[in-house]
Amino acid sequence: MAVVYPFKKYNYKVTVGSLGDMGFSEISGGDISYEPIEYREGNYESSSPIKQQGIVKYGNVTLKYGLTASKALYDWLNSAQTATVKQEDVKISGHAIECRINAENIKYNFAPSPGQVSFINFPLGRRVRIESAVYNDYKIPPYYDSMIAKIITYADTRLECIKRMRSALEELLIEGVETNIEFQYLLLHHPTFVGGRYDTGFMESFIKELKEDGTII
Repeated sequence: MAVVYPFKKYNYKVTVGSLGDMGFSEISGGDISYEPIEYREGNYESSSPIKQQGIVKYGNVTLKYGLTASKALYDWLNSAQTATVKQEDVKISGHAIECRINAENIKYNFAPSPGQVSFINFPLGRRVRIESAVYNDYKIPPYYDSMIAKIITYADTRLECIKRMRSALEELLIEGVETNIEFQYLLLHHPTFVGGRYDTGFMESFIKELKEDGTII
């Protein structure tokens, strides 16, 4: 008896992970769209707005008149409709730390330090993420948030993550404006922070320590 391939009368063959091959007569949707975002920088000399790509939106895909080689698709759809996520299903994996680098003068109660960034060097390396729009000769305006960049590190353990952030801040170099880099670098070495024993009053006591020993304040 000849073996008949079951999908030959279907126009589309779809493979979904471990569910295997599926045949469908009709497929529709799957469109991709996005709306441009317009903005104007505070120090931008031109009056024309700048446009950049917004969030990409993916349309739904509709599959009709299908055939599968097993009931795996049915089981998958059924589990997706009936399953619920429980708290015990949420697993914590690793540790992350974010340092927000601001153009501010910590000697004057963290006052904003607008001006032109004459040179900037961002850290590189595995599990180090940089979020910034600042570049060499960029002018930081006095009208908005003074944040220059977000430096984010990730590691399997908290101590390893702290060490990675220390190394990242050692590589980070910003010239032309005052920043809080050294302040955060010293904070990452403080025994209270490293030991994870800090509370909402820690920052006030930490600043007091810096003032008393004359480290940077």
